[in-house]
Amino acid sequence: MKKFQRVLAVLSAMLGLITIISYNTQTVSAVKYGRGKQIVVPKDLRGKWYSYDVGRDSNKHVIKFTKYTFSGSLGNNMHIYARNGYPSYHYYAQTKKQIAENRAIEKASKHWVAGYYSRIYKKRYFCVGYWYSMREHFPSFRRVNRRINGKKVGVLVYFNGYNWANYYPTKALAKQYKNVSIHGYKDLSFK
Repeated sequence: MKKFQRVLAVLSAMLGLITIISYNTQTVSAVKYGRGKQIVVPKDLRGKWYSYDVGRDSNKHVIKFTKYTFSGSLGNNMHIYARNGYPSYHYYAQTKKQIAENRAIEKASKHWVAGYYSRIYKKRYFCVGYWYSMREHFPSFRRVNRRINGKKVGVLVYFNGYNWANYYPTKALAKQYKNVSIHGYKDLSFK
């Protein structure tokens, strides 16, 4: 019986050690790749949004925000984190070591996007961006409330540095107001 208890104690200790090592490895790699705390999406942006506006650089007609994720042009169910610096990604990787480092960063961050706030035309936008890539695609969102058909409706304003678009809470509104500006908000003109 004592032998069984010793074996059980050793196995428990090993299991605990493995758990600690695996937790520390995940934490170290997250820090190594610049991942900070998880960002909470503002409540007024959460939910599904629809758009059929021309000029967007993505074929995504539906985007979705949950408390911690974004689904849209950057991917589906992308977890939003604060970025603490940039990982050392080699854009023109030539050596085996650089290629291996790039693959490790891509693997670790394939479901991450960077979340941050930015001022655009003196308005505050919630932005999401690629984790390691310096591509010029930084979707930015701001909710505005407008009167449409006599009702107060939340409209999600999208801006990526080049294009504006409107996202609506229903497909019907998105189709009805395709490429149309909303009265009272001059930056949303598509004419």
